[in-house]
Amino acid sequence: MWTLGFDCAVSTVSVAILKDHELAAHYDEELPSSHSVSLLPTIASLLKQLNITINDVNLISCSAGPGSFTGVRIGVATAKGLGTPASIPCIGVSSLEALASSLDSSKNVICPVIGARRGNVYSALFNCGSIDCVSRITNDDLIPISELPSLCYQSGIDSITVIGDAAKDVRSLLKDRGLNIELSSNDVILGGGYGAALSGYRTFISSKGRLSEWSPSLLKPVYLRKSQAEQERDRRILQKNN
Repeated sequence: MWTLGFDCAVSTVSVAILKDHELAAHYDEELPSSHSVSLLPTIASLLKQLNITINDVNLISCSAGPGSFTGVRIGVATAKGLGTPASIPCIGVSSLEALASSLDSSKNVICPVIGARRGNVYSALFNCGSIDCVSRITNDDLIPISELPSLCYQSGIDSITVIGDAAKDVRSLLKDRGLNIELSSNDVILGGGYGAALSGYRTFISSKGRLSEWSPSLLKPVYLRKSQAEQERDRRILQKNN
């Protein structure tokens, strides 16, 4: 079984292909160009590297949010665009779960953090004892960075691994509050595309391959807040009504 996974929730281009549950090929790099320019060529390159085509892919799994509004939309649209013509099942997974799943193993609780501007982050907590065992402690949420220590203490956690594009921003804060922090290095982990592929593969296998559940037409992005444009629109409407 071939699984194509990719993550566009942050600025990094992250694509991975699994053969059954084993990593066959991957590409992770932070590029100045947008995902709309780099994602499809990256996918095509990895397929060519493995001497397969999109028609050989049995499952597409992408990070469906939360994260960059533009990136998430591009990822979901790409999955639907590739999956629909060939009737390939498509699964959308949490961007935070994908990041947590990208760690091979950790003795600590995993705290993925994705920057959300204005001092906020998208975050959740996971137990990640092994790559085949990711369990959620808290739901995905949009919270101020300053509230992360309280979230950890409320969950009874004193030692965590931080991962994600906002990891460096929150590391010092958490250490100052007495938490034992490990900052994951890009040298020892794969990006969210690998985790998205793994999470999607596990979900698909556990559902016993019920294809009707994973029709490309059902795939939708997941947002935890309104976009800046929507917030501005609502603000104008409110001002007009007052």
